Amino acid sequence: MTPSIAGMYRASPLARTLGGFIVLAFVLLLFADVEISTVDPWAEFGRLLLGVITPDFTAT
Repeated sequence: MTPSIAGMYRASPLARTLGGFIVLAFVLLLFADVEISTVDPWAEFGRLLLGVITPDFTAT
C-alpha cells in the first residue's frame, strides 16, 4: 500500500496556524480603512509605508 500525496506532504501545526493568520489578515484587509485622500497620494503612501517599516511608538 503506497501513501497518498496528501499524507506525504502534511503541513505542521505551526505552518497551518501561520497560514490561517495570513489568510485572516488578507480577509480583514478588505474591511480596513486605508483610504488615502490627499492632493499627492504617492507622498502619503510613502509616509504610510515609512511608518510601517520604522514605527515611532513615542509619537502617540
